[in-house]
Amino acid sequence: MNRIYSGQRRKRFRHCLLGCGTAAAVFAGGFFFCLNDPTLAASLPLIGHIFENMQDSFGYAGDYSQIGEALEDDEVAVQLESASSSEEMNQISEYTQTADGLTVTLSEIYCNDQAIYVTMQMKAEKPYPEVWGFQCKTKEQYSFNPTEQTSLPVIDGKIVDECTYAGVIRIDLNRKKTDMSEYDAAREKALAAGEAWDDSWDAYGENENRKKYVKEVEVPDEFTVELEFVEFFGILVDPEAPDYGKTQEELDAMSDDEWRAFMNQWLAENPEWGWHNKHQYDVYEGSWRFTLNVKKNTEDTQVVELNEVNEQGIGIKKVVRDRFEITMYDTYTDGAFSADYFPVMLDADGRLMDDGGSGSVNTVAIGDRDVSHVDIFLVPYLKWMDEMKGDYLREPNARTADGRTPKELLLDECAYHTEVEFEK
Repeated sequence: MNRIYSGQRRKRFRHCLLGCGTAAAVFAGGFFFCLNDPTLAASLPLIGHIFENMQDSFGYAGDYSQIGEALEDDEVAVQLESASSSEEMNQISEYTQTADGLTVTLSEIYCNDQAIYVTMQMKAEKPYPEVWGFQCKTKEQYSFNPTEQTSLPVIDGKIVDECTYAGVIRIDLNRKKTDMSEYDAAREKALAAGEAWDDSWDAYGENENRKKYVKEVEVPDEFTVELEFVEFFGILVDPEAPDYGKTQEELDAMSDDEWRAFMNQWLAENPEWGWHNKHQYDVYEGSWRFTLNVKKNTEDTQVVELNEVNEQGIGIKKVVRDRFEITMYDTYTDGAFSADYFPVMLDADGRLMDDGGSGSVNTVAIGDRDVSHVDIFLVPYLKWMDEMKGDYLREPNARTADGRTPKELLLDECAYHTEVEFEK
């Protein structure tokens, strides 16, 4: 999102907004799917066994059954399944809460160096409408960081029955390391003294206040997180269409500035069509609060330190492989900036690797891929988005019009390339 928002470079992005209604829909919509699974329903109770039942269908697929830690034992899970009301479920488990007609039960947890995975079951009082799946908005308070964090994770899961949805959220720990406490204190002091304060932000990190006061903290091996869900929402399969009072051709003919001004004015006049409106979403609002004690599982973690930068100031600091994912940490010097480059990874067979649907573009899902070694490329952002991004790169035997393989194409067009070997 930072890359897209920096300068609003992608004109096609606004067309997606018109079709989906919100920015969140653009990013999350591709990962939602609608599925009623009778086999899954027959295996209930799900509590304590969501990983086991659904792990092959997750974006970050793999065998979680031996490493996911159940938050309640099977006896409690059976009681939850046989409970006659949400009030009874709330009394049975500290990991069950109800608000706005939705009862949420956290099931299992797994954490590696990169992310926390939490499985959950969502039971609604009324049958769900047809949706493409669910996403949620969270607030998080970590014991290692005084700054409150927020997330919009996709709930990667399935519709179990007309009133039950089950799945997993992935919370990227790399996005929870920013400590804003000194910045906020300095800002408050300056404003109280009547001093000017530069509160701007851009993708190039040029704000001196942020450079001086924003700190990065380390994530310890064990910590506590206060996890609050403040909203659950699913994109309706058959949403209402907004009437902008203009044709698609008229909208397409607008410049970026004209389109933004028009949309801001239209939303100001039609606030009921704002973010997560009920014309286009199935929305549940409230507060579902849970306390989780988290312990990292680092048995499968491999860290390859590179710390290399080419003559253009573009490079990779390190690459981390965990059981289900690989994360590349790019680094830039001498006036080069991350917003100008897109990270791309090929597996050992030369196939393009994808993110798991709920993480950074710097993190890819392993799944069944051969990752004994990988090729990492940093490609000029506009070149990737305008010219190179395409499904054909996912086929190792694919060729461009001039006969190049995906790897050959990337080698020719990238700003940086490296190969990384992992232990088997």
